[in-house]
Amino acid sequence: MLAEIQHQLRTAGDHLHSRGVEDLPAACAAIPLEVFGAIQIDRPQAAERLLHFLPTMPSDDVQVLWTGASGHVLLAQSVAFIRILVSHFPNRAMRPQADATLLDFGCGWGRLLRLACKFVRPSYLWGVDPWDRSIALCREHGVLGNLRPSPWIPRELDVPQDLDMAYAFSVFTHLPAEVAAIALRTLTRHLVSGGRLLLTVRPMEYWSWHDFAGAAARGYSRERAEAEHRDTGYTFVPHDRPPIEGIVAYGDSSMTVEYAQRLAAPLRLVAVECSAIDLLQLVLVFEKP
Repeated sequence: MLAEIQHQLRTAGDHLHSRGVEDLPAACAAIPLEVFGAIQIDRPQAAERLLHFLPTMPSDDVQVLWTGASGHVLLAQSVAFIRILVSHFPNRAMRPQADATLLDFGCGWGRLLRLACKFVRPSYLWGVDPWDRSIALCREHGVLGNLRPSPWIPRELDVPQDLDMAYAFSVFTHLPAEVAAIALRTLTRHLVSGGRLLLTVRPMEYWSWHDFAGAAARGYSRERAEAEHRDTGYTFVPHDRPPIEGIVAYGDSSMTVEYAQRLAAPLRLVAVECSAIDLLQLVLVFEKP
């Protein structure tokens, strides 16, 4: 590790021991995002005082179970998304980015919240997830922010009504259209005017990579999934789970940008992004009028 980076890590640790964890964005301004994430994996001696304020990592098995990857491979994917997120922060006159209210919708074990705290004060960070094990893991490993359980069909959320920004990474990629519509209406209610929502969707090409072994017995195939995507703009292949309110609320989905625009109305699409690290997820950026 470069001597200058080690110096910045020690300086940030000293800053936080003097000022407290709420000053994390200011303390870590001179630390590259990749380094901020890597020290949480490698835990180098130079970052010892800083790591006192940062979360620990769950096991590789847990990371893979939630996301399909772990360690530095997963970190690269996470960093790519956070860079897109930060580039689309809404411009709030006379209000610093560190004081933006930010929601991670579907936070899992906190893979993105642990990076977002470099930019936003912990008390302004919120994370929700319908799986109680996810929230328990966040708390067990000291993920910063306000953590809340959410319903599988999220008509209500226990988060502020004045969110500046929300993101849903690899969430709408697993929802049936009716649950996606409910989630979008709920998130829209919680955004301030001018607030932004970033969500990821899968393109039709995803189905070439999908394993249909479990779904084939229920009549699903790559050909059927691709045809539905072309014909309707949306495909959902449910997992073998009990229904909630008559709906199987989790599976795998793809949708076109045009379908997402209709589903998200009255939110306005302002950008479409993608990362070379994860070409099978498009990042859609919406803004509330």
